Amino acid sequence: MCVVNPLGGALRHYTDALVEVVTAAGASVVRYEITEPSSSGSSRYRWLRQYIEMLRRARTERSVLTIVTWPVLGYFDLVLLRLFRNRAGDTVLVVHDPEPLVPSIGHGTVGRVVARRVGPEPHLLVHGDEALSALDRHGLADRASVLPHPVRRREHSDDARPAPTRPIVRVLGSWKEDRDMEVLQALGALMSERLDLEIHGRGWPSIPGWTVADRFLAEQEFDELVRTASVVLVPYRRVFQSGIAVRALELGTPFIGPRVSAHEDLYPDLPDLLVDVDLDTTARVSAWVTAIRSAVALPDDVLRSTAAAAVDAAAAGWTALVEESRA
Repeated sequence: MCVVNPLGGALRHYTDALVEVVTAAGASVVRYEITEPSSSGSSRYRWLRQYIEMLRRARTERSVLTIVTWPVLGYFDLVLLRLFRNRAGDTVLVVHDPEPLVPSIGHGTVGRVVARRVGPEPHLLVHGDEALSALDRHGLADRASVLPHPVRRREHSDDARPAPTRPIVRVLGSWKEDRDMEVLQALGALMSERLDLEIHGRGWPSIPGWTVADRFLAEQEFDELVRTASVVLVPYRRVFQSGIAVRALELGTPFIGPRVSAHEDLYPDLPDLLVDVDLDTTARVSAWVTAIRSAVALPDDVLRSTAAAAVDAAAAGWTALVEESRA
């Protein structure tokens, strides 16, 4: 198997988890990776050239399955992947955001028309029912399948969660227009006297009741902020899945986020920690407050068993893909 990751910064952890899961399923993995301009400082043109060269090199591996973890050119990637396809096996393109949270090339009308005309291969892969529904709206669901988001097994699963005097509630990652600012503002007013509310990431405005650190987070610091939080929030009005939610579960910290199928797969027995984003503002805020209180009080053993079940579910899904590719 060959794994191609064009986002060596943003998707390093995702790719680590993917490689771990498919390796455990018995696949021998060759990994190709480059770093995106936002992390490397290089031009987008150079990044595209590196991506094409990486696809050309991956084609020579003669792998029974090639997985590309991100579409550099949106749906236009399907043209590139067909051009550089490995004739020894299938190619799968992971589409994390079929309707991107930020403007992205290749996801508009022209990209969708081109994708529908490319043919049945390469295949598309998404991590939730909502993403599959989006592909259906684009006329592409017939070439797509759903698999769980890869989840890594905790190295120190018996470690107890931090127990600060005042619980620490953190939001991590950059600001986007789909962030639920109404909820965050309300939480600042309602809960800042009892909880330490923190936001770490680029582009965030000041929010009363919250301590905001507007800066880039290196990988190691990101993990430490997740690990030492009492609760991690994923405050979106619209999202398909969250790598931060997965990371929190892996590191032994409960997350709270929108009720989408990818999150329900992680929390099959903890529905109270997921929030319906279609509720009106008052009901939505109340649901977030209730979920935070539940998460703070969540027993460690429940969280450990939840994480272990998520690992097993992801492993089962990806093992099926590995076995299918060998058939």
